[in-house]
Amino acid sequence: MGSLFESLSAGEERVSDSIVYAQDKVVGLMNPAVVEGLDDARGAFIAGPAGIVQLPNPASRENLFEALVSSNSILFGEEDQVIAARKLLRDERTSRTASYFFCISRNCQELVSAFDRIKNARILVIGCGGIGSLVTMQLAGAGIEDLILVDPDTIEASNLNRQFFWEMSDIGRSKVEALKDALDRRYSLRSCQALIERVNDNQLEELTKGVDVVVLSADEPLGVAQEKLQELSQKNGFLTISCGYYQNKALVKVFGSSEPQVDDEFRTVKWARTPGFIGPSFGPMNVEVAGVVASSAIHALAFPESTPWRRDNSGLSLSWVPFERRNAFLN
Repeated sequence: MGSLFESLSAGEERVSDSIVYAQDKVVGLMNPAVVEGLDDARGAFIAGPAGIVQLPNPASRENLFEALVSSNSILFGEEDQVIAARKLLRDERTSRTASYFFCISRNCQELVSAFDRIKNARILVIGCGGIGSLVTMQLAGAGIEDLILVDPDTIEASNLNRQFFWEMSDIGRSKVEALKDALDRRYSLRSCQALIERVNDNQLEELTKGVDVVVLSADEPLGVAQEKLQELSQKNGFLTISCGYYQNKALVKVFGSSEPQVDDEFRTVKWARTPGFIGPSFGPMNVEVAGVVASSAIHALAFPESTPWRRDNSGLSLSWVPFERRNAFLN
């Protein structure tokens, strides 16, 4: 049996080459992630971002258009916006992200603007190890073209089990230089600075000039840059995402232009590592944390008015233990 959409391929109201026409005028774009279903007993279904819609049996063209609209399967816009959105869907470098953004955008202009914001953003990544290197790759893959990478460390054999962009031959190389090489092999970046240095509070004012997001994934020295970045975020309006571990817990904290609400009885304590300390870093959890961080950054940049913790400056603080979460699912 053919597709339901074959019936919409002609007429003044039609869907042709993914473009939606009304009275022969371009009015929108079909969501490329929409699926159709057929049940022998119940008839046809359309599944879009807003849910599943059952069509009458038999279904008319009008029924089908109504189902597409009610399931948010059409993104509306002016002709130039529709064409620009379709271009993003047809570009192999952006098509998958565009399909995802299509599902959360309100119109074609919002989709196009989301990509413009990402393309023009600058992100500073402090700490390019197990989490930071993964975050950086995901940011570049989502379309970030301007990156500043800061890390003083060189690659060690102990890094290879959880830092996936290094090889045996990279041992002894600077992490940021190896990461920049990996980025250059995969992406066409507008700018990528690799700074081999240990960050201190005095450098942050200069390092954060003109940035939109700071990702803090450094673990040396303990508590590096936390308070200074909060101060600068409030002063200059960029977003800071801090991530790492506390024992076996994954931590992600987001704060922006207003004073974060902190309720911590140990905030004034000066912590230090004990002799023989080895910081936890678990490869699978690194991937989880990096995904949360990169996704938070991209959503905040692309859809600033739709991201609650960006809009009302309420902040975001997450802490989780994957094994405990797995047990909760099993029970």
